[in-house]
Amino acid sequence: MKKLLFVLLAGMLMLTGCSKGNDDKSGEAPKSSESSSEMSTEEVTAKLREINDWYVTDIWNIGLCDIGYYTTSGTSATGEELDIELTLKQYNEAVSKLEEYNTFVNGLKDKKYDDVKFAWEKLYKGIKESDKIVQSNEIKANSGLDLKTDKLSQYQSAFQKYINALSES
Repeated sequence: MKKLLFVLLAGMLMLTGCSKGNDDKSGEAPKSSESSSEMSTEEVTAKLREINDWYVTDIWNIGLCDIGYYTTSGTSATGEELDIELTLKQYNEAVSKLEEYNTFVNGLKDKKYDDVKFAWEKLYKGIKESDKIVQSNEIKANSGLDLKTDKLSQYQSAFQKYINALSES
């Protein structure tokens, strides 16, 4: 039953990761070197969507989801053979952006971003907890290693909900 729920959760997160939600005509979110206090709400929202997409695609789908499945079943989340070295390399490259994104979100000063910041703090701490497990353990097939990802879906859903609310206000 837990495995079925994990598959359903992974599928749901893959679907939410398909939409960029970026209305900028260039197709790019503002560069992170730009201070969040100098950005318009639309630019901030585009950057927040970039962060959410990064989490769903790179941290969850390509990273924690496949790593978690590998440690329980020896395969990817879709049941296919998995090159764990490549998966870990891609995950580590993605997680290297975590502090940059944390700085951006925490730099948002306007009260309208308080809900986004609250959800991000939960998501950030959850990513850090799971990443600590990945970094401090040898990732082996069928090892049963628990990455402590149970609440990440809840945190990501809240983060995305609050980002979407910015566009509606």
